[in-house]
Amino acid sequence: MRQYQETFTINRLNTLLGLQWLWLITAIGFHALNWWGISHGEESYSLRAPQIGVFGLSVFIPILALGYSSHLKLYSLLNLIFISLIGYGALLLSIAQAFDPTALSAHPSIKAFYIGIAINLFGVPLGLYASWSAWFTPIKS
Repeated sequence: MRQYQETFTINRLNTLLGLQWLWLITAIGFHALNWWGISHGEESYSLRAPQIGVFGLSVFIPILALGYSSHLKLYSLLNLIFISLIGYGALLLSIAQAFDPTALSAHPSIKAFYIGIAINLFGVPLGLYASWSAWFTPIKS
């Protein structure tokens, strides 16, 4: 029974890590597409510089890589810190802006604004759950 529980827990963590990669690629792609559009003469669809989004999210790549190692506690802590920053800066503040007509009207693209919120509504709870799961995943010795 213990063997089954360990295998289930590790498989769950691998699934969560895969979903985090999907979120990360989507989030970086969102900013990269904006960056590409700007470089081809289109107007930005975000208030934030897309380069900051691309490079800021790229910091998460080595953190995710830790999730596949035996350093699960370190992954869990770093993931929690990173996801908390994203949760506050890119999600909670954006949701607050969605209820402020003045702040909302400042956005170049309302559709892109809500897409960004949707991306992070997926990624932030996922990251929190992945941190919790990694913390309690047994490490084989």
